[in-house]
Amino acid sequence: MLSQADMIELSSLAPVFLTITVIELALGVYILRKGFGSPVNRLFFWFSLLAAVGNMLDLLMASLTVESLAAWTYRVLIFLLIIELGVAYRLSALVPYDSGLVVLRKNSKAFAPLVTIAAFLMTLTVWDLNRDSYGWTSDVPLTSVGLIFCMIVYMVLLTITLRRKMARLDKKGLRQAELLTFALAFPISVMVIIMAMTEVGVVIPRMFGLGEVVSVIVLSYGIMRYDLM
Repeated sequence: MLSQADMIELSSLAPVFLTITVIELALGVYILRKGFGSPVNRLFFWFSLLAAVGNMLDLLMASLTVESLAAWTYRVLIFLLIIELGVAYRLSALVPYDSGLVVLRKNSKAFAPLVTIAAFLMTLTVWDLNRDSYGWTSDVPLTSVGLIFCMIVYMVLLTITLRRKMARLDKKGLRQAELLTFALAFPISVMVIIMAMTEVGVVIPRMFGLGEVVSVIVLSYGIMRYDLM
């Protein structure tokens, strides 16, 4: 039977992962404390919390030595990532005013269950994993295809949401909306680059949290700078 020490070899990048997590949690709590009753603040907190938890799961993926444990970690990671995309999309619809959802306009209460079902279905694509010097990656193309599809849908929804608001916004409001959209889209760009490099055989640290921490910092700045609370 493997001991706990045999199951985990802590990644040399652990301090970076931990620093990112602390920054995301600190900013999430700080913004929430500025106005708990604000929907923007609450959604930002959930976004930063999901990003922080996902970052720690990335650290586990880089540190675990047992494939079965890594597979379950990856399933949880994918589930939370899809939930995070749902939260981020809802946040984009709130700033600088609540424009409503592009999808399910007449039944917005079905949005959260729909995202949850999509997240669960994505976890079913995780089977075999490969391990390299930076941790575990999926050996099933369906997982990558599913993730990329979800990211494309997310980016399309962000773009449509921004374009719907542009006609009704003044110059200041447009800057707010553009900043928020950029911040919410940036992590996806980082993820796609890392995933693409991994798929073509380039071995690099899979630190998806780098994009998310930039997003959290920019969003927290925007919320404070434009008093969106």
